[in-house]
Amino acid sequence: MTDTISELKQRIHELEEELKTRPRQTDLTTPDSQRYSGLFNRILDAVYILDYSGNFIDANRSALRMLGYPREELDALNFFDLIPREQMTFAKDILMDRNKMNGFTESIDFSVQRKDGTHIWIETKARIVFEDNIPMEIHGIAVDITQRKKRENELKKQEDDLKLALNGADLGVWHWNIKTGTLSMEKEWGEKMGLSATQTINFDTWEEWIHPEDRELVRQGFITHLKGESKSFQVEHRLRACDDNWIRVTSRGRIVETDESGKALHMAGTYHDISYRIEMENALRKRQAELQQKSLHLEESNTALRVLLKQREHDRKELSDNVVSNVKELVLPYLDKIVSQPLTEKQSAYLGAARTTLNEIVSPFARNLASRHHNLTPMEMRVAGLVRQGKTTKEIAEILNLSKGTIDFHRDNIRTKTGIKNQKVNLRTHLLSLS
Repeated sequence: MTDTISELKQRIHELEEELKTRPRQTDLTTPDSQRYSGLFNRILDAVYILDYSGNFIDANRSALRMLGYPREELDALNFFDLIPREQMTFAKDILMDRNKMNGFTESIDFSVQRKDGTHIWIETKARIVFEDNIPMEIHGIAVDITQRKKRENELKKQEDDLKLALNGADLGVWHWNIKTGTLSMEKEWGEKMGLSATQTINFDTWEEWIHPEDRELVRQGFITHLKGESKSFQVEHRLRACDDNWIRVTSRGRIVETDESGKALHMAGTYHDISYRIEMENALRKRQAELQQKSLHLEESNTALRVLLKQREHDRKELSDNVVSNVKELVLPYLDKIVSQPLTEKQSAYLGAARTTLNEIVSPFARNLASRHHNLTPMEMRVAGLVRQGKTTKEIAEILNLSKGTIDFHRDNIRTKTGIKNQKVNLRTHLLSLS
């Protein structure tokens, strides 16, 4: 095979040398030649003649306009110099292939460089002309498809952008040919369902992929839309993937083609995988149920606590009432009897303080002070009671057998705890207001 190709290349070289020295013998004076020339130059498509090495022998006006070259520069042009290297290799491989010795029998697209340096796309067909079974010339016709290529590239970009958007949104596209009963899916979703890129299935098979509990819902959705009772088809359902797992999807679609009578021929739509959303919704509902249950338990605990606090308040009041009653009925009468007995001055002072303190205990003042400022110490409570009675610091110190400094310390604490520290408020007046 290598020897044959080498011989063919050698023969082509010999023919090229011969063509360089052979004068062109084209008689344009005959009527047939004139008709040929007129037709050749008036045809709208580009027509060209090349030798087997790609050198231009002739081209019509449309070809010259397409390439931007004047006719006088045509002899210096080689077609293979005008196309990219990878396309040049492809074109030469075709011409050298003995199985394709008829030339570019199928339309081939080439990117061609014009004289001004710009590039255009052409679609061309060509055939090889033989002499004595030796390829001599290539006759071809070409059309400018630059605008078509531009539109194709734009459509390809739009298609790629759409595919990216669909993949980003986890959407899959499906098509249902109602007339043939076949259904197809785009590649990614087809693979999820176990289909190849070009494989189609019948509608019954697709229905078998739908969860048995959802089939009637989906079927009714299709029927409603096909009857014209809804603008589109939209149903949430489960779909069995090729790994036998169920995928939660939202199926949307609508009729995109009808016949002359308005009968639906084709539906198209999308799948949206909502499995994650459903999973999150279920988790949220579970969490809400747990929180509701905890809230119920907390409410029950709060109710029980309120009952306990109410009972404790009742017990405290009952105890307070009992203490007051006992002091009034069992203690104060005996103190009254002692007062009637002869006492020393100091004994009278002690007895008076004791009696006054007991009266304060059973008065609203002591209870108010205890309830509002329960952080007062017992000694502070005793000092507060004596201050309220009008006793001076010196008198309180003598009664309680404490120093005046200690009494001042307790008075200062009482002012702090009753909220009047650093205020120009008389302590006794403030304590009397608590009654």
